[in-house]
Amino acid sequence: MTQIAIGPQMERPAGRWWLPWLLVGYTVAVHTLDTLALHLSLEGAPRAVLPWQLGGFDLLKFVAWFVIPLAFSVKGMDWGYLGFKRWRLIDFGLLLGLASAGIVAILAVRYIPSLHSFYPSQSGLSPEQKKFFLMYWLSWAGSWLIGWEFLHRYVLVRAFQESRPWLALMVVPLIEGGYHLGQKHWLEALAMTAFSFILCLWTLRRRNALLPFFAHLLIELELLAFLLLL
Repeated sequence: MTQIAIGPQMERPAGRWWLPWLLVGYTVAVHTLDTLALHLSLEGAPRAVLPWQLGGFDLLKFVAWFVIPLAFSVKGMDWGYLGFKRWRLIDFGLLLGLASAGIVAILAVRYIPSLHSFYPSQSGLSPEQKKFFLMYWLSWAGSWLIGWEFLHRYVLVRAFQESRPWLALMVVPLIEGGYHLGQKHWLEALAMTAFSFILCLWTLRRRNALLPFFAHLLIELELLAFLLLL
């Protein structure tokens, strides 16, 4: 059977077929822990049980999704994943298209009551309250967004790229969609699965993780504007 190449070819490291699955196991474990922490907080667990919440900053996410993965990745880091040299001009158009699709999806939230309940409007807050909400949200997003993209688009996708690239297009979207299904509306979980597939495909082709990060960041900022203004 002829194998379809995704991105530049690499020599497969012998005896490391288990590595992607070890990383998948780690990712599923920390996502499960994070989901458990969320449900504990929703059930009113005392702060002593949830010591990883520092205001809006989620220390659990920051350590589990970024600090630990970075620690075991830095020795063999491919810094090209984090720069612009592998981009092409068309990629800037793709980024704009993803951001535009994000606007449409976020505006649709207003017309889906069950989904809107997950994202209630903050437009009625006073200026001071809006400032507090903005700073809290930025702290929260800063604690997880970089780690989320680093873990899924660099650590997991790169691990599969060195063995079975096509598996990244199946496993990573399922992990991201499953995590969202455990915490959010099923429509958002479905959208995240599709979004993840597009981002993983681009990452495999370009061997770069910046566009997924910027696309995700823009959508989160669009959501923030939606909450504060509409």
